[in-house]
Amino acid sequence: MMTRRFVMAGLLALPAGQVVADQGRDDFKWAFDRLSAFERRNLQVELQMAGLYAASVDGSYGPSTRRAIVSAPNFLRDNSQGRVRVELVTLGDLETFLRDIATGEYSKWLYGEGDEGM
Repeated sequence: MMTRRFVMAGLLALPAGQVVADQGRDDFKWAFDRLSAFERRNLQVELQMAGLYAASVDGSYGPSTRRAIVSAPNFLRDNSQGRVRVELVTLGDLETFLRDIATGEYSKWLYGEGDEGM
């Protein structure tokens, strides 16, 4: 039986062990750094449009970017009245989530009406 240990990272819980090999590493920065420069800037723009990010759009990772990323899953859940739930179990999930924000996959829930295509 595998026991999961969770490392609290802001408002999210990511499993430790095989998924999070180095508990001292900032997994949000790791996932952010995996994006292209274009995607990193777009991610900041999307989060800024939602009111989650108030710093300059420079494609750089810092405390403001981290806070916005950490708050995005709960914001999406609340803004969609529970219809959008983001499961971040692996680092790959986190990377995909950030890329999806950057490419506009969550735009309608971040700052749109949220009922498009329903």
